[in-house]
Amino acid sequence: MTAFEYAHTQHDEHLGIVDIIAEWLLVHCPFTTITVLTALVLGSTIDIPRPELWAVIVPAADVLLNLVRRHRRARRAPPTVPA
Repeated sequence: MTAFEYAHTQHDEHLGIVDIIAEWLLVHCPFTTITVLTALVLGSTIDIPRPELWAVIVPAADVLLNLVRRHRRARRAPPTVPA
């Protein structure tokens, strides 16, 4: 069970749409979510050098993370028996 599924089973009646979206983003693309939230909060107080570089690296890190997760899930899955 993922954190996203756990949140839905345990707290469905208390979650708003923003909470559901935030949970999904944190589960599926955590690096991008944290980077965007940090930029929203601290963006006006700090100067981010080469933001276009961050715009490429951070989503690439999320893609890599999801590929690793998918590979690990595939390795853990029991082998299927052909009929």
